[in-house]
Amino acid sequence: MSIAIGDSMQRGVDTWAWVMGNNLKAEADVTANAGIADLYLNANDQMGLVVDSWANGRQDINADARAGLKDEILDGHDRGSNSTHKYPTDTAN
Repeated sequence: MSIAIGDSMQRGVDTWAWVMGNNLKAEADVTANAGIADLYLNANDQMGLVVDSWANGRQDINADARAGLKDEILDGHDRGSNSTHKYPTDTAN
């Protein structure tokens, strides 16, 4: 009889620990995802500033060429980000 009670109690503890672990991971993921998004947006903003400061004063770079260069850089950034999301990650939980 005590084995059945002990087993039931251990299953309860295991379930509680699993739920707590998942909750802690979810909270950490929210914080990390917000930080990643901020970093990504900041990099995009900085890229625009770099292109603008490089193109200022150049006669051979018009507004269309400047916008096209920014688009190409952003496309490359997106391709790189999408490629890295295809790599295996730890999805144990």
